[in-house]
Amino acid sequence: KPRLKPVMKPEISPLRCVQAFVSELSVKANLDFDPGKPLSLSYEKLDIESAVFDQNEEGDPTQVTLTISQDAVAMGNAPYSFSIEMVGFFEAKGVKKKDLNRFVYIHGSSVLYGMARGALNDTMSKGPYVSISLPLVSFYRKAEPTKKVKAPAKKAAKKAAKKTAKNLSRKLEIRRDE
Repeated sequence: KPRLKPVMKPEISPLRCVQAFVSELSVKANLDFDPGKPLSLSYEKLDIESAVFDQNEEGDPTQVTLTISQDAVAMGNAPYSFSIEMVGFFEAKGVKKKDLNRFVYIHGSSVLYGMARGALNDTMSKGPYVSISLPLVSFYRKAEPTKKVKAPAKKAAKKAAKKTAKNLSRKLEIRRDE
């Protein structure tokens, strides 16, 4: 048998997935689903969101959170409602700092999306109906993603520091009054 030779050999990606996991997963069979009727699946009614969080410290992995959900009732004749949230931590070697968030957004989101497709397909295959295979998507955009979110730990630390400073100043005011 002749085998096709690759036109070019793929390169190892500068992106490294340090850790990735499912943080939330819900799959619910639609009891009103009629397998005898055509499926009512629409990409437009599929909700996909991905966010890249700023690093807490220089050199820390970059966090990406991806959520995918679909409501079977809104879809019409769909076998399942589902929701999944994936969290991944990524490092990118040799990527300029100014390009890091965009690079991780495109490639990290793609990695998590593939993992989410597999997890959903596996879970649905254990249900009463045929499992839904999510479409392939591209996270590539010509412009920088507009959502820029601070890492949750950094936000919480900043909020706690403000609260501590406020409490400290109140204690100082009370002591001055005494």
